[in-house]
Amino acid sequence: MTDARAGRVRRAILLPPPVAFMLASEPSPDRDGPVAIPHGRDVLGNVRRNLRRLMTGKAFSALLQLAATLLTARTLSATEFGLVVLLQSYVLVWSGLFNFKPFESIIRYGVPALDRGDEAQLLRLLKLGFVVDAVTAVGSAIMAWALAGIVGGFLGWDADFVHLAQLYSLVLVVDLTGTSKGILRLYNRFDVLSVQMAVAPIVLCIGASMAWLKGWGMPAFCAIWALGTLLDRVYLLVRAFGELHARIPHADLRRLELGDWQREFPGIASFTHVVYWQSNLDLVPKQISNLLVGMLLGPQAAGLFRLAVGMAKVLSTPAMLLRQVLFPDLTRVWTRGEAGFYRILATTAAAAAACGLLLVAVMLSYGAQLLDLLAGAEYAAGAGVMAWLLFAGTLNLCSSVLRAAAYVMGRAGNVLRINIAATLVYVAAMMLLTPRLGLVGPGVASCCAALPTLGGMLWLVARHPRMPGVVRA
Repeated sequence: MTDARAGRVRRAILLPPPVAFMLASEPSPDRDGPVAIPHGRDVLGNVRRNLRRLMTGKAFSALLQLAATLLTARTLSATEFGLVVLLQSYVLVWSGLFNFKPFESIIRYGVPALDRGDEAQLLRLLKLGFVVDAVTAVGSAIMAWALAGIVGGFLGWDADFVHLAQLYSLVLVVDLTGTSKGILRLYNRFDVLSVQMAVAPIVLCIGASMAWLKGWGMPAFCAIWALGTLLDRVYLLVRAFGELHARIPHADLRRLELGDWQREFPGIASFTHVVYWQSNLDLVPKQISNLLVGMLLGPQAAGLFRLAVGMAKVLSTPAMLLRQVLFPDLTRVWTRGEAGFYRILATTAAAAAACGLLLVAVMLSYGAQLLDLLAGAEYAAGAGVMAWLLFAGTLNLCSSVLRAAAYVMGRAGNVLRINIAATLVYVAAMMLLTPRLGLVGPGVASCCAALPTLGGMLWLVARHPRMPGVVRA
């Protein structure tokens, strides 16, 4: 056993379990050498390894997140719980609106630079991403603070709660996650990203337990959720730039000149533009839907919907993680013209669909009993919408695989158009069906949007000309 490994084992024995878990992230096997770049048949293995790392962390964090959510729901009234949900969604919407997802561009343009060993170009790309992160983080905090009163008027917030929302908005100042995620993905450090997923849930679970035992009120729970978000961002920033300096010791982004970055990275502005609008479209079912339910049905219904969405994340989160894991390796296979590109897509999509449909069947049979057991009888009413959300999640899981492929093929603009149409369908169906069907309406609307999205992605990938050296599965 090496000295470094022995040190990690001693820390794991001496520290409390949550802290040991956070510090014991698996080191990259090539930490002191060049990045291991998968070829051909190695890609599926690399995807499986990275997805397993992320899913391990997500499974651990999901249990803590669920525990914290249930403690919050049981401690507060249904209306108060709904208000906490609406506050979190409000802040995350502003975070998303000012998030240009620079990690997508870092992968798109950084992978070739990393493969060539061009450290200077890679550092300029990272500097560009960090500048974008800093500007958007400050902008999102200012807008969330300034417009809390206006948005709160539509959601029925009183003056005290508006002030609470303004204080909560300050966490957005440290929302510098885009470049950090790009660095960790470039260097295949999905193990660190796996640990990062557990930071906020650990804080939430500990804080919610204290609040439940001491009988703290709604403002305390809001403060706990804000603290979890803050520490999550700080941890990611520290680990990412620690990794960068371990790989490139002389890296100093502060003194680096960007130069003519549009010429050095041709098409990066248009690519970022497309990714930005795509991420905003993704906000609609993730966060804006909570606000719409709160506006249409009230804060209590928003709380029920949020709990159902949390249960359905068992599929929506893997969809996001799967796309993130696939993107770097698919980019390498496509740019090299290696065989196996379509085989990777078919295998991954088929596995995703099988897992999703199995969960849908389980939730259709036992969804109400599960919600009753975990959250209480008043939350069992969310079983219907949860089943619809899980079916939509299955469709989106398959679409996510194809979306990564479309990005690699340079069809990001087409992906954006497909998702614009799907989002319009979702909003229209939600506004039409929710007043008539109640809480089930948003779930049906999710399926109405997921079906054309999957069909559009299939059409987009299938009609792309076959590239030399690639054999369709």
